[in-house]
Amino acid sequence: MTRWPAVLGPSENEERILWVAWEIQRRNQSVAKRLGARLLEIHGVGTSRLGRYVRSTYETVAMALRFRPDAIIAANPSVVLATVAVLLGRALRRPVLLDTHNAGIEPVVGGIVADALATLLARGADVTVIHNDDLVESVRKRGGRPFVLPDPVPDLPAAAPSEIGTFKGRCNVFYICTYDVDEPYLEVMEAGRLLPPDVHIYVSGRRSELLTRANPPANVIPTGYLSEADYVRALRAADVVMALTTLDRCALCGAYEAVSAGKPMVLTGTSTLRHIFSRGAVFTENDARRIAGAIDEALRRKSELSSEAIALRTDLEARWGERLSGLQELLRELSRSSRED
Repeated sequence: MTRWPAVLGPSENEERILWVAWEIQRRNQSVAKRLGARLLEIHGVGTSRLGRYVRSTYETVAMALRFRPDAIIAANPSVVLATVAVLLGRALRRPVLLDTHNAGIEPVVGGIVADALATLLARGADVTVIHNDDLVESVRKRGGRPFVLPDPVPDLPAAAPSEIGTFKGRCNVFYICTYDVDEPYLEVMEAGRLLPPDVHIYVSGRRSELLTRANPPANVIPTGYLSEADYVRALRAADVVMALTTLDRCALCGAYEAVSAGKPMVLTGTSTLRHIFSRGAVFTENDARRIAGAIDEALRRKSELSSEAIALRTDLEARWGERLSGLQELLRELSRSSRED
């Protein structure tokens, strides 16, 4: 299925910008909309991995040829999409910007092949857009040109009450999880054993069987996949929102969502997260005892941390607006240069 959410018409800017993603993610939707880009989201096409790649590549090339953008922005990962975008840019003589997550610039799986591909893509793109300042040197070491654009604080839609928004605990923690390799969900499970049984931890994510196989306690509850509406309801219903990672230079989307909802946060205490989310959060190491202690502290300080998160939202939005203006100017510069060539 090919999805066309957000912006469908001509770019709101002088430049015609095409933003392509091969998955559904809030960042792609939020930034493309605010940038005034045309967003092409492709997901669920083909029955096999090879089939999905072939069909997604076809859809991407067809759209680029039809729309004839002044610039192409592609989400990385997928590294296949990033490669297609770089080659398209060469063929069309248009600048290509790769909106690169941590795994695209500091791959944790794939060994030397993934590392070499990350370098080739950084050098092949005109600009590598990264999500926090701590990744700037990583891009430069690979020969790329970095531009920092953090996640925007998302505008969460209003959510009507439903069963998923009626949590059962005296206190309820919403742990935003995708069961990826950098997420300490088993430690969260053990933290649940250390908390009172009426403090419930709700764990999001499709691959909930990874948690249920580990025999979690009754107060650690996998939600399975949540629709967008139910996900927002869960955010709004929680007393505390938790997002954890073992990666040092990773900015967590879930933390921005918590700020948008004005919720107290429990976050891994990396320097990156401490710098971005300087208020509204309790920071922890990724072991069960400390996670349980951080949850307890966040619940005790719920009112204070919620007020801090609301104030932090205003600051983050102001800083993000400045970064967006810088990206718009960079796109104008790149588009002018490509037209003059």
